[in-house]
Amino acid sequence: VCGRRCATFEAQSLWRVSAVDMGCEETSLSELYLQSCAERVRLLKCGGSVCGGSLTEHRVQERLASVPNVLIVHVSRGADGAVEGRAPVIVDELWSPPCLGVEMELASVVYHRGKSEGAGHDTSAAVGPRGGFWYVEDDKDPQYIGSEMAHVLTKNVALVVYQRPGGAVECAGLRQHVASAVGSARTMPRV
Repeated sequence: VCGRRCATFEAQSLWRVSAVDMGCEETSLSELYLQSCAERVRLLKCGGSVCGGSLTEHRVQERLASVPNVLIVHVSRGADGAVEGRAPVIVDELWSPPCLGVEMELASVVYHRGKSEGAGHDTSAAVGPRGGFWYVEDDKDPQYIGSEMAHVLTKNVALVVYQRPGGAVECAGLRQHVASAVGSARTMPRV
């Protein structure tokens, strides 16, 4: 490890967390986020004088520096995703990324049933227009499941989608409610 310090910022709306090696112990999405922020060693190409541009081990730490309008959290289950061995993941219906001062609202959850991430069947639950969540599975009619999502199909959580409170959009300091902008493209802030 060369000792060079730097900070980089990337605009992203996808955050990856891992539920691999959690055993069968129940964990929350918030706990998985904090675990994903832990310092770790990665191979990186470095421009420091010690590394000279070569691929070298570096200590890195990643975390959210700001809150996007929509945040998608991918829950990795590993290569052999047998349901019996999966840790239950409790989905936080309201989530505040540490130190950012914004409470995100749960918008949707995608569930995956299968032996691996690449093979199986996906279903989802999404918030309805009047609140509460609806569960959708292929050719079946959507099913209202209420407002409690924390303990729904916890061993199958694959993607979790959060949005700013009330669907608010923030862009370059401007705030606007998504629903009020749907009818007119002229009122949408330019990105």
